[in-house]
Amino acid sequence: MTLDPSRLLVLGADLSAKTGPDLSSLMVAITTKPANGSGLRHDLKTILSSRYQDWSTPDWLFRQLDNEFGFDLDAAASAWNAKCTNFLGKEENALTVNWASRSPRRRVWLNPPYGRGKVVGRWVKKAADERRNGVLTVMLINARTSCTWWHDTVMREAAETRFLRGRLRFG
Repeated sequence: MTLDPSRLLVLGADLSAKTGPDLSSLMVAITTKPANGSGLRHDLKTILSSRYQDWSTPDWLFRQLDNEFGFDLDAAASAWNAKCTNFLGKEENALTVNWASRSPRRRVWLNPPYGRGKVVGRWVKKAADERRNGVLTVMLINARTSCTWWHDTVMREAAETRFLRGRLRFG
């Protein structure tokens, strides 16, 4: 699966400019479209359960985005699923760490822990706060358009939102 540029929704940045976007103020949310069908309840129940919160980003997706953005920090990882050699693990509480001080080029990958409640919303807000510190954050999140954090943060703060076709397989 490749990222389809025709599925791109741009918010607050002209990504077609010859000089390119101001990457220091860019926050990108990569999301999967909500699916219709009988498997949705089971899939959401699994993804939102507290039992599974550290899904590993598919390698093909990370490589494609890393080629585009050049990440130097994985802000929510563990030793087994980190996509960058420089990462913030659970014990460091990345929601309280200054990402700019840990990311020399200020290019951050974020596949936040999933769970019920406002878990993802806290990570989205943290990415927006770090954007104000000059950090570019690309995050992989569910398209949860019924959530307050989606409208209050993603829709207002993300310079770009890309919707992936189909479902990602995490492993």
